[in-house]
Amino acid sequence: MRVPVLVLVLVLCFGAFLTPHAGCNGEKIGAENGSPRLAVHCFAFNRPDNFQRLWSQLMKAKTSNLPTFFVIHVDHDAAQSSQWREQVNIAANLTGTVNKHGPVSTVFATSPKGLRTTMLEAWAPVKGEYAMFLEDDIEVSEMLFIYAEHLIRRYGEHGTPDPSIMGYKLYNQKWDEVNQRFEKGVDNGHLPFKIQEPCSWGTVFVAEPYARYLQWFVRNAHMDPYIPHAWSNTWDAERSAKKYLQRFMWEEGIFLVSINLPHHYSLTSPKMEAGTNIKAKWLPYLRDRLEVPLLRQIDEDRLHGLATIDQGPSPSAMVMLNASHVEVKSVVLPKPSERNLLSEQQLPPNNILDPLHLKGARCVLCVCVCACVCVCANPSRSCFSSVSRCSSLSLSLATYSPHQIQATGDCKGQAAPSRRDERMALGGKASR
Repeated sequence: MRVPVLVLVLVLCFGAFLTPHAGCNGEKIGAENGSPRLAVHCFAFNRPDNFQRLWSQLMKAKTSNLPTFFVIHVDHDAAQSSQWREQVNIAANLTGTVNKHGPVSTVFATSPKGLRTTMLEAWAPVKGEYAMFLEDDIEVSEMLFIYAEHLIRRYGEHGTPDPSIMGYKLYNQKWDEVNQRFEKGVDNGHLPFKIQEPCSWGTVFVAEPYARYLQWFVRNAHMDPYIPHAWSNTWDAERSAKKYLQRFMWEEGIFLVSINLPHHYSLTSPKMEAGTNIKAKWLPYLRDRLEVPLLRQIDEDRLHGLATIDQGPSPSAMVMLNASHVEVKSVVLPKPSERNLLSEQQLPPNNILDPLHLKGARCVLCVCVCACVCVCANPSRSCFSSVSRCSSLSLSLATYSPHQIQATGDCKGQAAPSRRDERMALGGKASR
């Protein structure tokens, strides 16, 4: 995996920022005077029905004034399943077409890469270009491209861009992945705010900070990218598509600008469906936490959400949430000693690794599982710390305690997934 990513970074270092993207017929996308353009990257594999749903919604979305083009990325299936072959045919038929938004091209992987590697190799950031990343398990609002344009023009093209802003979050989440609890909400009149956390379900990335992230990843791909006090430390570093990005944002003081519409109205939303990693009995639990309503034009007419962007605060005046979802007044970069401690091969101390909020979603049962099944460097450490180094067997066995669920009211009587599957569903998704 590291060789192609390294090549990509070398391309960045030798002038990719100077080259505009070419469309299907060789024309340059975007005005010669430096007008911003939007690259929409759609990631697919062997779920053709999911992809067709996403594509249909993209085609129904309202057009923006930004020059836009699409790149479909289809990972390779060594087994060449019928679902994968169908996905390949769908993408091949779209290649070379031009829709109301812009031209379409496709990248077909010649060997299995997995989601993380596919994403890392998807985009060589260029000056004046913004990249929207969309996985095939999400739904999108008809207002998607309109909001993307307003976010880009307001925070990326207006005046001097804030170098701490890596992109714009399109998913208005209600579940806090870091602390494993429902979001408390940002009480700022539903204005955009900055948050130090990546997003799997719809983000528009800014070229320069994303290029820095790619270079950072090449230098740090060897480590398990922990951050202090976060449940995300249990995500599998060999598979997670966002764990490294989260560490980069924590190290460098980088943020996403997030929409903050009432009632969690959103421009994107995951579509939770039963499948390989998600059992049908878990759907009420996951949907309650992850799915949010998509913004429609009639909702926009009533809420005037675009005005919160156009007339909202400058980045320097925004409410700011750090990596622990705590409101802060300024960015506090980690000390070298703290960064080094969380970069070592051995497990960091539990007083640094463990989350601040130990009550809620996790259970006493996983303590027993870790003690009985795991072979850890230091068995005396907390269960949470142990899980990060445990075998996949223990992760699949560690489940929620029904007694704790009832005591906390967290699951509201719904069936809950195991730690491993819930980890993949709530952000640490496995590679394909």
